Amino acid sequence: MNDRRSCFVIMPFSNTRSCRQDEWTTIFQELIRPAVEESGLGFTCRRSDTVTGNVIRDILMDLHAANVVIADLTDQRANVMYELGVRHALATRTIMIAQRSKDIPSDLKSYKYYIYDWKTTRTSRTSGPGSPGFWPSSSTPRASATTPSPTSSMCGSTRG
Repeated sequence: MNDRRSCFVIMPFSNTRSCRQDEWTTIFQELIRPAVEESGLGFTCRRSDTVTGNVIRDILMDLHAANVVIADLTDQRANVMYELGVRHALATRTIMIAQRSKDIPSDLKSYKYYIYDWKTTRTSRTSGPGSPGFWPSSSTPRASATTPSPTSSMCGSTRG
């Protein structure tokens, strides 16, 4: 039996204004997944890998089953926004991230979110929040949040 908890990542896959397809793969494989899996919290981290069959069905099952979901809202891709809405309807424990605060839609800015600079170079690699690429950019706050509302547990909470 696998005692590890699951973290599912929703993010762009193809070319966007900010990143090419291979850069999105790098962001997941070299930044997000290591930060999650090496955090010491017992998570496995994955994103959708379905290339044939009913992709939406598989993603919906992953969104429902995951203990935590990380949503990268960079470039406000429609698929990411749809999947984030589904996750909000199904469960809490969702962490929103983006490369720029302008990528967070105004109706989600009341929730906690994290801005990351994936192009930051670090000389030594550490795990968890101090991992390369997950340092806040110098011009943007690490997180933005307002006073918690009754629905604030939808995003930014990893309790549960």
